[in-house]
Amino acid sequence: MARQTRFQITEIFVEAFQQAFLENPHLDGPDLVKAVEEQLTILKKPAPQGNNGLSALAMFNERMFYKERVYPPKSEVPTPFDLWYQRPLFGKVDPDGDPIFAPQTYMKQLEGGSSNVWVLDFVADAFNDFKKEFLFLNKKAVEGTPFALLSPERGWNSVIVDYDNYMDLVYSLLTTYIADYFQDKEIISFDKFMNVFYRFVEIHSPNVPITLSQYIASPFCSPAASGLMLDISLDTHGNDTDKYNNFISNDNFICFTQTAERFGFKIDKNFPGRLIADIKSPVMTRQGDPNIPPSQGGQGYMRKYPKPPPFFTKRRPVAPQRISINPPTTVPLIPFEVGDPVEIMTSNETRAPNKHFTILRNFTQPENRARGAGANPRFIVDERIAGAPVRRNAYQFLKDNYPSAGAPAEATQILVGEIVEITPTQLSRETTWDTWLPTPTGTPPSSDPFAAPVFAGVFRPSGAMLAIVKFDRSQLMTENMPQRTERDSVSGATLEDFIDPNVLDWGNNPKKYPDNFEYGYQVVGGELFMEVPLDALHLSVGEEINPFIMDRFNERTSYQRRRQQWELQETNAARVHQSKLRDFQDRVEPAWLAAKDESDEKWLFYRTAERMASYNLFQRRYNKAYLFDMTSLKEICMQFYYSYTSANPVAVESRLVNCGGETRITKQKVFQREQISRTLMEQKYSTTYWLKQYLLIRNAESPDKKTFDTLRLIRRRVIEVYNKNGLNAALKYIKKSIPVLTYDTSPDNF
Repeated sequence: MARQTRFQITEIFVEAFQQAFLENPHLDGPDLVKAVEEQLTILKKPAPQGNNGLSALAMFNERMFYKERVYPPKSEVPTPFDLWYQRPLFGKVDPDGDPIFAPQTYMKQLEGGSSNVWVLDFVADAFNDFKKEFLFLNKKAVEGTPFALLSPERGWNSVIVDYDNYMDLVYSLLTTYIADYFQDKEIISFDKFMNVFYRFVEIHSPNVPITLSQYIASPFCSPAASGLMLDISLDTHGNDTDKYNNFISNDNFICFTQTAERFGFKIDKNFPGRLIADIKSPVMTRQGDPNIPPSQGGQGYMRKYPKPPPFFTKRRPVAPQRISINPPTTVPLIPFEVGDPVEIMTSNETRAPNKHFTILRNFTQPENRARGAGANPRFIVDERIAGAPVRRNAYQFLKDNYPSAGAPAEATQILVGEIVEITPTQLSRETTWDTWLPTPTGTPPSSDPFAAPVFAGVFRPSGAMLAIVKFDRSQLMTENMPQRTERDSVSGATLEDFIDPNVLDWGNNPKKYPDNFEYGYQVVGGELFMEVPLDALHLSVGEEINPFIMDRFNERTSYQRRRQQWELQETNAARVHQSKLRDFQDRVEPAWLAAKDESDEKWLFYRTAERMASYNLFQRRYNKAYLFDMTSLKEICMQFYYSYTSANPVAVESRLVNCGGETRITKQKVFQREQISRTLMEQKYSTTYWLKQYLLIRNAESPDKKTFDTLRLIRRRVIEVYNKNGLNAALKYIKKSIPVLTYDTSPDNF
């Protein structure tokens, strides 16, 4: 820099005097001299010119100028953290010298600025308090500067994500190495690929870290991944001019640094826009009154953790209860009762010397029998009409089709009567109806249905559902009126029976009676008493019927349908209940128990654990990287191999063959590379295989490499430790045998 002239020096002195006087017009004597000297100190400092685009020598000179002359001395501002030259591993390595990384578990999102800035929970608490205090105190010109709002712009970033992105660059280097060193033909299988990969790591070490631990300890991993620091500006860290103009030369910088220290923060010397939590600051670690702010001497920010977890208020789930659906009220299966007016439909056939009455049975649904006979017949298939389903009117059907030759059309008719007894017993007929039912009883009819015994209605199967109905004799024509003779008979048939030619032969004698028995009847005075099957009865609706009878009939006929619906509902309800019960037992209750156990563990930890401090911070908030090294190495190796073989599925080996004399030819052999899935990888390559590979890679990337004889001894011991104490113990032994850091890792460096 050119030497300043006397005139320039005078101008600087006048400007310093004016600035000191403007800040405090009442200064006098030594105080005024001191104020002028301070202003001169500021004015004498030229803006630094360091940036990453300079030559090596210029870069060195400018960086030294910034380090020694630009950043204010400790007499003006608190001592900063120097992450470039003094503490490059702060937040990346614990006091044991093990690389560490912070998961998102204990991160807290900051408000304002960038919407995705995270830091450790206690750091967020300290920054929020610091921000309120600083914005309240700061009254100088801050518009357009980072000090205006103190908005967080950068914070914690995931080491795992950054490591994955870094590995994309490593893969590019690997493919270049394979091409430059003609290694393509060597990669036939995954085993061969690992040999090539090992040589690649060995050649590029230690400049290209491979394992997660080595990556964290390298400059490639940002110290911001610790979650202990945040930036209030998006400026680049390599431009010293921006650092000076935007921060150091700003009138608010001294207040900014001093206020930050009162809340447990240090300034990053090489980027003054970064706040770093000083984990050894009393503001962070002191044991004080929790009701007093840490900046005023109360309990430190770190000591406030662990904080009490939320109370577990979720009630224990109750097993689903079986909701019972009340069954329909039980009613008698027979919808009729004595005294009901009823109708039946008959077809009367006269053949000398007998009369035969056929009662139509079961031609409609039970609920339709509340209407008169002949109404709402069921669908039937009349095969005589091309097999088409036809809805028949029973009365018209019988009238048109049943009477035999010589019988009048009126032979088909509807009889109206009154029930006098339902399901009569044999004893009832022998006592009550002995005036019209002859004895002996129980004798079956002969095979010829027209050759009936001397009495009627004596043979019926067990459990026959019958009613005795009284009819007015005046309803019957004289020539068709049943007579108590040897040759009179009454039977029953369904509508299908009349259509089926195998049952009845129209115009000829019936082949058989479907129900295989005859019904008894008796004419007493002007009334006809007849046994009638219950499924042939209909309520008589010719005249107004008693509503009570109709309601009772509907209730009884619908019971079976309602019962079936209820049974279906019960079946479905039972199936749904079993499904809900299984879900409760397999998922709901175990999930609740797991949540409760987790809550109990958190409360137990809160009640028994020590308050957080600098000596246990890394144990409480960070993961040891070496425990994840082998898993991450395994993953990237599989990804590298899959990517390479997908792009290059075959390998070609060329070699010269001597054909005699000076004649040589080139022969090529094409190899299909091994294609392997993750499942096959897991099956083919065991944990011990990966332990050996991890040991080799760690040695290859280490600046202090072991001999192969030493490696064999370490490998043998690693397998022994793994078989005896498990994977973590084996990884710890490898870490101890081949440490990531081989220089001083005392706590003062972190």
